[in-house]
Amino acid sequence: MKTDTLTKETETTVEEKNIASEEKSLLRTKLTHVLPTDRLSIEKQLQIAKAYCVIFSSEQKAISVEQAGTVVAPTSVRLMIPFFVDINFLFDCDDKGHIPNKALQDYFRIEEIDPERAKQHLQAILASTWFGKTVLNKLKIAATKQSTIRDDLLIESNASKNHAKKIQTLIDWLIFSNLISLKGELLEINKETSLDSQPPQQSADKAKDDPSPIPEDESPIEIITCELILNPRTRRKIIVKAPAIIKKSELSRINAWLSVQLLVDDAEQECQTQNKI
Repeated sequence: MKTDTLTKETETTVEEKNIASEEKSLLRTKLTHVLPTDRLSIEKQLQIAKAYCVIFSSEQKAISVEQAGTVVAPTSVRLMIPFFVDINFLFDCDDKGHIPNKALQDYFRIEEIDPERAKQHLQAILASTWFGKTVLNKLKIAATKQSTIRDDLLIESNASKNHAKKIQTLIDWLIFSNLISLKGELLEINKETSLDSQPPQQSADKAKDDPSPIPEDESPIEIITCELILNPRTRRKIIVKAPAIIKKSELSRINAWLSVQLLVDDAEQECQTQNKI
């Protein structure tokens, strides 16, 4: 009995040492990319992303963890922030919080109406991530086993086999967005996905400088020509052309100012001419 007990204790001690060794190995591994947690499903991760978009739609400013934590568990939010920032789902605004990517906002805005069309906005973000580029470049050559793609991502991120579930989450994101599809054991680029027609990406700097969405009537326009009549009697007029970066509301303000200023100048010149006569 004593021998059996001693043997079990020895086995337990060895197992504990092995676990401790693995944990130390994980700590020594310096990842080159941020990996998502494997404790939350894609659906749960989407709920966290949606919380930021919903709150931002009303607040129009950076959202804190505490604010997002009123919708989903704060601990879950904290788990996802590093990954969401790394893939540009969220933009970091220093200590003020985070702003959701415009494409992410568009996804949730359209998702209830047309889920498949909405995923194009996720594709715009995910296709530009490190893992999106790695997988898509591989699959452009040929359909590839999922296990091979997983190994490629492990190598790319300097991860170990212990990170396999986290790496699988990256693949699951690409599948969910319809960028790629799984056919049996093979991954392939979704034939219905057009990488050339994806919505434009929002930059982090742009989000920080102007986090609020641009209203439709404030969107940049092409060059517009406006004709200002200075003197109906003499038919004097001036042509104003607005560059493409000028917005409609700005153009209206410029036209209003020019109309008054030029009419005053013209009236003064006419008075001077009459006085000379």
